[in-house]
Amino acid sequence: MGFRELSDREWTFIEPLLPSKTGVSKARFNDRLIMSGILYILTTRCRWMGMSIHYGSYKTAWRLKCW
Repeated sequence: MGFRELSDREWTFIEPLLPSKTGVSKARFNDRLIMSGILYILTTRCRWMGMSIHYGSYKTAWRLKCW
């Protein structure tokens, strides 16, 4: 089974489960891309540093893997 990014339908189920974007801190990452990056790591079993920059920083994805 290969990796594929989240479809719009799948994202509509996941998005309400994530924490809301509140506060006036620095700009927040793109939740959908970070979630796709985490799923990429779980599906391909590559190291966190091997995650494509397309999904954002691997450090952010690693930190947020336990929302």
